[in-house]
Formats: sequence, structure tokens, C-alpha cells
Amino acid sequence: MKTNRRQFLGLSAGAAGMAALPLSAGSAAAEAVKTNARIVIIGAGAAGAALSNRLVRRLDGAKITLVDPRKEHLYQPGLTLVATGLKPANYVVSETTDWLPKEAELVAEAATEIDPVGRKVRTSGGKTLEYDYLVVAPGLVLDYDAIEGFSPDLIGKNGIGALYANPEFAARTWEAAGRFTEEGGVGIFTRPATEMKCAGAPLKHTFLIDDIAKRKGNGDKIEITYANNNDALFGVPIVAE
Repeated sequence: MKTNRRQFLGLSAGAAGMAALPLSAGSAAAEAVKTNARIVIIGAGAAGAALSNRLVRRLDGAKITLVDPRKEHLYQPGLTLVATGLKPANYVVSETTDWLPKEAELVAEAATEIDPVGRKVRTSGGKTLEYDYLVVAPGLVLDYDAIEGFSPDLIGKNGIGALYANPEFAARTWEAAGRFTEEGGVGIFTRPATEMKCAGAPLKHTFLIDDIAKRKGNGDKIEITYANNNDALFGVPIVAE
């Protein structure tokens, strides 16, 4: 039996909400929906990995295939800790396969084409993957070229930081920020008006750098400006409050 589209969307939507619910092996098996559906997930980052694990628990017999060329998984919330000197750069790096269920297959190639009519995904290695359901979760592209006068090679120099580029650049950001907490000066922390991975990350980084400087006894040496793009710290009113 193939899961119908309404059932699949319901399972997918419920996956995030179920994250906090403890499921024993017995209860998970009892609730599993029998299906022979072919599910392809483009992207094996936090979203793809989390969804594949939930679908394996909720579906019995589905063929789940993830498509992602990246061998390393980045724990991106940890980049703020690297950029504040609280963790080393390798703290956020693990293997992509560490987070995927053994029942799912990983095609370690890039998705190059989607055929929505024929329900097929083609990969950089020449594979053609047929699907009944497709989840597209490849993540965001960081467009540094959209910032006039900026390039990633400036990170860590002349007081410039950008913590989301990768672990190395997060560590370079701490090099610049660490000097700021010692020597003082004016710190400008920004949150872009575009979509971003986490709206709280720049605010978290701001608070941590401020706290580190004050713990060093240098609070009177620093002046911090948090440059937000609207009148609220967060878009959700109760969170902003």
C-alpha cells in the first residue's frame, strides 16, 4: 500500500512536533504506517536528517533516499560558540552519516535536476532516482557578494567577523572579537533583513561578546551597537517581548 499524499504531508508536518516526545521501539512500531512509497530527500543537513529519522519511525516499508554531496555535517548553532572562543572549530564538525538512520540510503552526490512530471531526480554522478514523494531541503546559500565591499577573506582582519561561513571563519571571527574584548573599542553587530539561518544568532553573539568583555573587567572599554533591521528583535511578538 502506498501512503497517500495527505497522509505523507501529515507525517512530515508532525515530525518536528514529535521531536520532544519519547517513543519506545514498541510504540513506534505499533504506530508505523505500512507503505512501499519511494521518498527522496534532497539535503542531508539538519532538516533532511531529522525528517528521515522521523519517517523511518513512522513508516514501515518505505524506501527513503537522501541526496547530498557533503561528507561533513556542521552543527551550525555551535558556530556562535566557536565565534566567541567557547568551543574549538572542530566542535561543530561530524560525519553526515552519523545522523542518518541505517534504514535510509545516502547518495553522496549533488542533485542537478528535478523532473516533477516524471517524478525523477538526477544527480551529478549520473544517477536517476524515481520518487513518489520529494522533499527539497538543500539549505541556504550565503550571498556575501550582496554586501558591498565585503569578501570572506576579510574575516578575522581589521575587526571583521562573520560567524556562519564555516568553522574556520567562525574561529577567525573570534580572533577579531577576542581582541575587541581585550582592547575595547566600538563593536557593531548586525542582523540582515534577508532570510537567515537563525535570527537569534547575531543577538546571541552580541550578548556573549559583551559578557566576555565585562568578565575580563573591560566593560568600560567597549561600546556595542546592535543594528537590527526592524523595530523588534524577533518577528514573533511574544518572543520579541
